[in-house]
Amino acid sequence: MRVIFSERSRIAAHFLPLLEQRWPGEEIVMVSMWFPYFASGFDFPRTLRYQDLPLVETPRYKCRAFGSGLNAPVPKVWVKGDDGVFSLDMEFDLEGLIELLARATSVTYCDIMDYQPITTFHLFLQVFMPLKCDEVHEVVNIGDDAPWNGKYLTHEQMMERESSIARTTEDPVYKTLLSEGMAKKYFDYNFHLNGNVVLGDLYRKVSRVIHPERFTQDMILGELYRKGRGVSVPVRFTKNMILMLYVIRDNQCSERNLLQLMCDWMGAAVHSERSSIGNVVSRPQILKNLADLGLIRCDPGAVVLTELGLAFIASLHKDCYDPHLPRRLMEWRLSGFDASKSKIDRYIKTFFGKQIRFQSKLFHE
Repeated sequence: MRVIFSERSRIAAHFLPLLEQRWPGEEIVMVSMWFPYFASGFDFPRTLRYQDLPLVETPRYKCRAFGSGLNAPVPKVWVKGDDGVFSLDMEFDLEGLIELLARATSVTYCDIMDYQPITTFHLFLQVFMPLKCDEVHEVVNIGDDAPWNGKYLTHEQMMERESSIARTTEDPVYKTLLSEGMAKKYFDYNFHLNGNVVLGDLYRKVSRVIHPERFTQDMILGELYRKGRGVSVPVRFTKNMILMLYVIRDNQCSERNLLQLMCDWMGAAVHSERSSIGNVVSRPQILKNLADLGLIRCDPGAVVLTELGLAFIASLHKDCYDPHLPRRLMEWRLSGFDASKSKIDRYIKTFFGKQIRFQSKLFHE
């Protein structure tokens, strides 16, 4: 049985008849699901001690259960019925996915040739199919003429294009894009690994000073932690959340203008080309996360730091402000994992090493 994976359900619906022609006689099942949600959740060590930091290590990932969290997507699975027509299996769940993958003899990637879906597909295999993760799998590239852009290929165009190029996960382009994605994941994992302890601890200490009357056990479990499914998830600061605290401090403007500033980020104006802070989906969420933590507020016409936000940013080492970070990240990603790993290691250790020493002196620890 051949299992074909794609992130976009519209791709699955349109390309299934074409893909069936590509592999005549094979049983085909297509799984359309948002790979990052199910496969790329970071699995951090539970026994990490403050004295172990700063630390860099190989990222570990875990599977998230279907329906865990708000707006949790459910995978869509197309199977061929007795009538020869592909249709959605509406009863699909995690156990069904695992059983399906256990039966798979072939795995195929069907999506655009971009580092993000390729990386998350690799992580999906790493979590769900570790024995097949390092095998060579076929790749179907549905590039710029994909149906979500309003353009559809004819049967002849599809088969002519894909038959002329035998793409696999050993393709140099595929491996280059995967290396780019793994470099980004490596930075994100290790920033969170250290930040969950260092920055989370700083946030709680500053909160006690600014709002001692509100800093109760109930607040710790309610506001500082997100409750759900019987577990509490620690407060987490992303690299972009830290950078945006400085941006908001120095640029009091409306939320709309702030989002535009994030889109056309110039850093310290020493680069001729713009970079960006986050992407079109994550930018509003970055601001929401800061607001939920009480670090910023939206006044009429301007987003500003709160008293807690001002105190928090004053408790960060001065070198935590890195306006060039978006460009660094882009350069590290384009260089690939092997070439950028040592630079990322040095950056993480320097960033959190300075903050740990500064934080210890600040609170006389």
